[in-house]
Amino acid sequence: MERILVINPGSTSFKLAVFEDREKKVEKNITYTAEQMASFASFEDQYDMRRQTVFDFLKDTGYAPEDITAVAARGSGFGPMESGAYVIDEALEKACHTNVRHASFLATVIGYEFVKTYGIPGFVYDCQSAVTMEPYVQMTGLPELQRRAGGHVLNSRAAARKAAEKAGKRYEDGVYIVAHLGGGCTTSLHNCGRIIDVIGGEEGTFSPERAGGLPMRGFTKLCFSGKYTQREVAAFFTGTGGFVAHLGTNDAREVARRMREGDEKALMVCRGMGYRISRDIGALFAVAGPQVDGIVLTGGLAYFEELMSMVVERVKKLAPVTVLPGTFEMEALAFGVLRVLSGEEEARRL
Repeated sequence: MERILVINPGSTSFKLAVFEDREKKVEKNITYTAEQMASFASFEDQYDMRRQTVFDFLKDTGYAPEDITAVAARGSGFGPMESGAYVIDEALEKACHTNVRHASFLATVIGYEFVKTYGIPGFVYDCQSAVTMEPYVQMTGLPELQRRAGGHVLNSRAAARKAAEKAGKRYEDGVYIVAHLGGGCTTSLHNCGRIIDVIGGEEGTFSPERAGGLPMRGFTKLCFSGKYTQREVAAFFTGTGGFVAHLGTNDAREVARRMREGDEKALMVCRGMGYRISRDIGALFAVAGPQVDGIVLTGGLAYFEELMSMVVERVKKLAPVTVLPGTFEMEALAFGVLRVLSGEEEARRL
């Protein structure tokens, strides 16, 4: 039996679990307030607190560090990478301090302590930058700017794998289009297990709190209008766009409630989002090749039934559609590492 410790830090959250083979034995989900996070000047400053939380979690749930046979850590963007597992070693830990600026890098640093102190193997799995775009796919009309090769890789691949299994197929043998719909939205094209194109939040649909792709001529005028500071403009893509800008809330449940009560503006915004999601899916379908095995809708917004109905109605003629609400990050990390330990997959090194 393999006993896998899963470490998944977010900007304002911390998810921890222990899996014994494919069974989740214990789990803890922590949400931090803005006030708590404001006491730290940087993500690096959170290390001691996050590390102690991990060891307290093990102690409180009856596990010693020596009981763990492997660590599965959420990986952020370390630069161009392949999908799948990477060994947590000195090179990967060092890259955390130079290439990564997201709380998820702390999982690798904490995991490296288990590697050094206890001799326990550690891995990151399906890092955010594990997207393999061809150079011509990344091109834009300006040589100075390339399309961003990154997105919600971990949950998107996990959801596509689930959809393939439900259809009696192997994810690695098929072509899938996955729309991850949550606080941020990305739509990705999967070909034989690799993500080869992504329409991310800077290009595609808006989300509950992000502006998504914008008309550039108008956006340029907005930037130089003197009405907004650079910080305020940046916030359009990280917290004040989307539902927040249109409806004053980032809660899709609130938007759904307003729609059911006859709020025409909420209905129009939902229609707009459904249209944009469908268009992103259609754009990737156009370049996917002759056969798409499935379209997958996942993430927190997949619970929004009215929105999902709008999307499914538009794209169901392209390929079979599977709706998988929520996220599968914890099991995706654990099961990915389990495949490495069993020899089904091979872990790479940075």
